[in-house]
Amino acid sequence: MIESESSESGSSTPLPKSAQLSSKGGRMTRLVVDTVFVAVAVAMVSLAFTASRNVSSDISQPTAGLSPDSIVISPVPVSSSGIDYGISSQSLTMTDLTALSNPGYLPAAISVAPVTTARKLVQYAARTAVTNIVGTTSGYASAADFMVGSGRFISTQDVAESAPVAIIGSTVVSELFGSVDPLGQTMIIGRSQFRVVGVLASRGFSGGDDLDNRVIIPETTMWSTVLPGQGEPINLILAHSKTPALAEQAAQQATAVLLAQHGIANPAQADFSVLTHAALIAPQLGPAQALKRTLSFASVLLLILAALHLAQSVTKDVLQRGDHLPDSQVDFYSLLRVTTIGVIGSVAGLAVGIFVTPFLRVLSPSFVLVNRFSLSDSFLTVLIGVSFAVASLAPMAFGFGERTESEDSA
Repeated sequence: MIESESSESGSSTPLPKSAQLSSKGGRMTRLVVDTVFVAVAVAMVSLAFTASRNVSSDISQPTAGLSPDSIVISPVPVSSSGIDYGISSQSLTMTDLTALSNPGYLPAAISVAPVTTARKLVQYAARTAVTNIVGTTSGYASAADFMVGSGRFISTQDVAESAPVAIIGSTVVSELFGSVDPLGQTMIIGRSQFRVVGVLASRGFSGGDDLDNRVIIPETTMWSTVLPGQGEPINLILAHSKTPALAEQAAQQATAVLLAQHGIANPAQADFSVLTHAALIAPQLGPAQALKRTLSFASVLLLILAALHLAQSVTKDVLQRGDHLPDSQVDFYSLLRVTTIGVIGSVAGLAVGIFVTPFLRVLSPSFVLVNRFSLSDSFLTVLIGVSFAVASLAPMAFGFGERTESEDSA
């Protein structure tokens, strides 16, 4: 690969000690600079991986407790900037819920449930906590993708009788009951007693919201006991399409039903909004996708620049070593050098990327870290860095950087 000429005597002439030290110092400096180049490029690769996985997760995973087949019906219209939650409205009623629950009107959905929420103090024995109270019906478990870990969920009879029963999340269990089995226990919400009949399977956090910090009670009990004298307010109606592919169709059917219920001919004048999961995440997905594209482009550019810089550095090193080492040793040292730089730089870059990842929220406030780097991600990132480092030897393989006879004679 490398052609180096010996002196007329057949042996290479040793360099002066000062020249050897200077040459060694230059190689060490280049070694550090080359490693930093690779580390920066690989750090950008790791950030691009994380951004890509989070965008994919935003699309496929539940957002704020909702899955891709969820439809959210809100009693406020959609403005040019999205749902205007500043508008106070009671446009959704039980009559609307009854119509939406009719399979003939909404055939693309399998469940519909009202949601009325309040933030209240709850108590068991001497322990208290502030949690989210959700008034709803038996369809909520399916519509919001909640599962019961133990006990049971709200029944149709509970709603009909305004029963004082509650299903609680795991956060409420730990804060109120500790090691006590909550099933069958009596807890206090506001000033009223409720019997715990079920515990939800843990859902964890979504979008910063603790999905396990909630108490679910019958909608009618919510109106009569927790929010007395406020009528029958409905904050949201949740629907669950048969499949994610039918979510848009279910949303269109729900819109048609509510327009007819409210006597509105022009959809632009609707006093409600119907949004699919895709529409809900669109405002957050745009900036996240832009961040992903930017990081991906930057990572590829930096990898190419790092490889080119490393190729130039290796060429200089080869020309220096070629003066006093056989070709085979020069080739071995070159391969060892770029491999070492690739491994050390890639591992360092991966560590930097993992450390910097949480700060991506500064660039994109909607960015929520939902995926940690897995072992396979880490291995692939390091492999990319090492591969680009070794690829820097390509110019030498094609004859670039070889010593010519004129250089040797000089």
